[in-house]
Amino acid sequence: MIQLPDKCLRDLSTCEPLSQIALDCGGSLMCVGCNDGSDREYTLCIKNDEIDDRIEGKLADLTISEIIEYAIERVKEGGE
Repeated sequence: MIQLPDKCLRDLSTCEPLSQIALDCGGSLMCVGCNDGSDREYTLCIKNDEIDDRIEGKLADLTISEIIEYAIERVKEGGE
């Protein structure tokens, strides 16, 4: 479940989390936060059994979440 975070799941002091999801099983997480109080620079963290990535970028770069959301909807509908 997506939640309003109270702290960074990676304990980064440079990132204030805005939204995150963490699964109890396997330590999987996805989190988006703003860097050092900036309203233009963000960090996207993705971690699961296979990957452990931290992507820093601008607000426009966060449109990747729309692409992920579209892919998830396609899979739910049975399309690939």
